[in-house]
Amino acid sequence: MHSKRLTISNLWPIPKKGNKFIVVAKNKNILGIPVLVAMRDILKHVQTRKELKKILLEKKVEVNGIPIKDDRYSLLLFDTIGLPSLKKYYKISLSNSGKISFEETDDKKANVKLVKIVNKKIIPGNIIQLGMNDGRNILSKEKVNVGDSILLNLKDKKIEKHISFKEKADVLIIKGRYLGNKGKIEKINDSDVTVLLETGKVNLNKGALMVLD
Repeated sequence: MHSKRLTISNLWPIPKKGNKFIVVAKNKNILGIPVLVAMRDILKHVQTRKELKKILLEKKVEVNGIPIKDDRYSLLLFDTIGLPSLKKYYKISLSNSGKISFEETDDKKANVKLVKIVNKKIIPGNIIQLGMNDGRNILSKEKVNVGDSILLNLKDKKIEKHISFKEKADVLIIKGRYLGNKGKIEKINDSDVTVLLETGKVNLNKGALMVLD
């Protein structure tokens, strides 16, 4: 599926001038970007879609340590796209200007991802199920709250670290006018949060924030 290039997300760090049409991501997440756009237009590891499809078939492209086949696969915030044969790994993040960015990392971090807990419920058997901002669910006995972040080991689905949503915590703004900015929580009043940025204080909804490791 394709879309007119002029209508692509402002979050994608590519010019809107160029080929008339561009591929769209399979996932509708606003922070998602297709593997094809990442590999061809941003990271420049391939020049054509045909070239990318070839290395996908050869299982040379991984996301979070797992080979992928679809060039429209949607890369989400804090995913890692890896090219093991080249020893190249990139973590998806956000720049201060609110654009999706790719930060070079290493293979040790490819199987670990920072995710935000967006819901929590008890399922049959009195087991706690945690829902994450990237759509995945895990079962856990950890004492965590909605709004907290965790470092999740994607291989064994275990929590490596729990980061609480609390005052003085470092946060990334993932929605709205200040998208991509980082700051520190100064005050929490239910869902209203005062965040201290480099440019001053702003009041934001808790849902627009993600606590960082």
